[in-house]
Amino acid sequence: MRKQIVLAAIFFSFSVASKLLPLMFLPLLFFVLEWKKAIKFYLITGLMILLLFVPFLNQEMITNLGSSVNLYFQKFEFNASIYYVIRWIGYQVKGYNIIQTAGVRLSYFVVAFIFIMSLSKPFDYKSLFIKMLFAISIYFFTATIIHPWYVCSLVAISIFTEFKFSYLWSALAIVSYATYNNAEYKENLLLTTLEYTLVYGYLIYELQKYNYFQQFGRYIEYQYRYFKNKKGILK
Repeated sequence: MRKQIVLAAIFFSFSVASKLLPLMFLPLLFFVLEWKKAIKFYLITGLMILLLFVPFLNQEMITNLGSSVNLYFQKFEFNASIYYVIRWIGYQVKGYNIIQTAGVRLSYFVVAFIFIMSLSKPFDYKSLFIKMLFAISIYFFTATIIHPWYVCSLVAISIFTEFKFSYLWSALAIVSYATYNNAEYKENLLLTTLEYTLVYGYLIYELQKYNYFQQFGRYIEYQYRYFKNKKGILK
């Protein structure tokens, strides 16, 4: 088991070195691996990432990385869903594009969502893949920019779950390339609306089919009773 943890951490660090996205899965592993193994996994992963980045680490790299993150969350817009709705509301209320604040605040929401999922039972490997799927899904659903190839990671994780909405999304995401069919590179929001209407519709169907709405309702009820009892004890 020790060798498995070490090898898993090493390969995980390789994936992070190529794309930072897998970092969002780290909180989900804490209770699945049990805290001692999880801490070991985190330490090995952190050390390996440091070793992989050290040869390239300098002020220019840090500046470029910060600039890339800023562009991603506060400048670029393409094939988004929830963000486009928020952007529209921003235009109605503020009169201008609120991407400077909306992009960053949506990322805070994603962090909170992942943290809550990491604390939610059950803590087994089957549930881990489902949590990973929804962690990256909520990240993409709230992102300001979604290129079609981003959905490949969803399809890969979906193989280990009963959910198939990512397959539909991978087929529909290609319509976003209609943007490049005009000289102004202006998005066809009707196509974007069609894409996400079908994706969200099928997702809702699957959540209903596998009774996730009922499970979520029971979870909310449990949390309500827990905090209500805790408040009574404190009094």
